[in-house]
Amino acid sequence: MNRRLLKLDQRDFITGSATVGVQAAHLLNAIRARKHRGKMKKVKEEMEAWLTELWFNRGSLFELDKPANLILVRNDFHTLLDLIIFALTQQLEADNKKWDERASQDPKARRNLTAPIYTHPHRWSILVLHPAKFLPKGEKLYALPCEKRTIHRSGQQYTPPPGDDWKGYTVDNRNEAFPLLVHNDIPLEVSFESRCSARKEEEMPSLFAMIVVLYAKLKALDGHNYSSILLLPLVQKMVQQIFHSPHANAKDRLVAAISDVAMAKKEASATAEPKRKNPFTGKPSSTTSPSARVHDHSPSGSRQYAGSGDNSNHDAASSEDDSRAKQLQCDNAYLPTTSTGQMSPSSSLLRVPVGGYDDPAAPPIRPEEVVMNGLTATELKTVLAQAAAPGRTKAQEADAAMMLLFGPHGTFHCRPQCLSHTRLRFVLGL
Repeated sequence: MNRRLLKLDQRDFITGSATVGVQAAHLLNAIRARKHRGKMKKVKEEMEAWLTELWFNRGSLFELDKPANLILVRNDFHTLLDLIIFALTQQLEADNKKWDERASQDPKARRNLTAPIYTHPHRWSILVLHPAKFLPKGEKLYALPCEKRTIHRSGQQYTPPPGDDWKGYTVDNRNEAFPLLVHNDIPLEVSFESRCSARKEEEMPSLFAMIVVLYAKLKALDGHNYSSILLLPLVQKMVQQIFHSPHANAKDRLVAAISDVAMAKKEASATAEPKRKNPFTGKPSSTTSPSARVHDHSPSGSRQYAGSGDNSNHDAASSEDDSRAKQLQCDNAYLPTTSTGQMSPSSSLLRVPVGGYDDPAAPPIRPEEVVMNGLTATELKTVLAQAAAPGRTKAQEADAAMMLLFGPHGTFHCRPQCLSHTRLRFVLGL
């Protein structure tokens, strides 16, 4: 797909530079799996059918690995992108009401969005949420203005842009909520107009995918960034309208496909030997059979093994282990602890039933394995039931849809200390 995008766009979306250091970036993450490929393929197909019904590709089939879900960006910008548009909510709300009316007469009525605001090409202004990290004071980002960007077509002689066409952009901090990249007070704008890209209409980046991805990351950053605090309520209203549908069939099929994968993973894990790893090092904790392990409640949180008579297998908590433990504590719902409140190095990252700690002499209770999106099969069943429940409000419906796309939190795992991975936002200039 990199080759396809290089042929279509040729230039980095942000700066307009035509370099070898660019790659295709997904808006909505593609579905990959080494195991249960047949069932995961079904999940992917049903997800694409659901998003197609919601008009993610303007009436054409929306595919996760096709240009409508991809943009070309420089390698060092790959983890920094999110997209947003304004002035869409009222139009989409009016169109949804018309869809409801048609669906009451025809159960097969499709969403039909024809207003100019949905059509391409759009022009985008770049909003930088973390100016100090993206462009330290005094530094500039050199980029081609939109009107200077052209695409090299077959049979034409390529002429690189003159040096004077490249402008040095800085962050305009006068409006703290909307710090834009500007040159001489003129914002940097980018687009997929015909002279800038060879994309066909059905290959244009999905407007709805851009909004949904941004909402997921703004939601993760809620309360930690001034711009995100102001933008989140606006984007939330748009997302609620995007996921509105008078039909439930497509989403129900997606829920069923995900359930099939979860059950397949649960059945596979029930027959497989559990692989336990030290939560600090990520390496196998011991070659000793898991059935011989008992847990100790001593303040040191040391490990003992039945019949061993000593603690020779105890791993000392080095500074590297402490760092690893803190990271795991951020990335996981919780880690089991000792009676002193300290994390137990012997504990599995899987959810461990309380009964396994009650009697040190009793054999450990095998925890339920995580099967998808950080959830066990039982927990996933509860989440899917919520996603498919009838009579939900628009907010609940949007939350359920986000769970189907991004897991139980409906957002990306992004903490304040990791803000450097989400520095840029793009705002549609209407």
